[in-house]
Amino acid sequence: MVNFLFTHSPVLDKIKRFTKSEKLTPQQHNMLLILRDNKTPTSTLQLRERMLDKMSDTSRIVNRLITKKLVKKRNSKKDKRFVEISILPPGLMYLANRIAVIKSCIACLIALQKKKRIC
Repeated sequence: MVNFLFTHSPVLDKIKRFTKSEKLTPQQHNMLLILRDNKTPTSTLQLRERMLDKMSDTSRIVNRLITKKLVKKRNSKKDKRFVEISILPPGLMYLANRIAVIKSCIACLIALQKKKRIC
């Protein structure tokens, strides 16, 4: 358990530095990844279920991403009580341009795992 926490901290720190330089929170970045992987518009309930941080205020995160013009929100045609969230091309471009940094984070985790023999 201690090894996991020791490894988690440097990786999370690197992710936070990366997202901060892009003026995004880790939760916003996580939401963009979820939306990218979903091929259809996603409800806020589905987003909340798939978020790494289950205590995130999904509606507020969506609104901030709308302000940054990375996602769009529309009322569901099936049920007017629900909204559907979709990622926009600038959001997809943001993620595509960050693949190298994400791979660097993964390489950091692998290096730490080998060095400390973490499972």
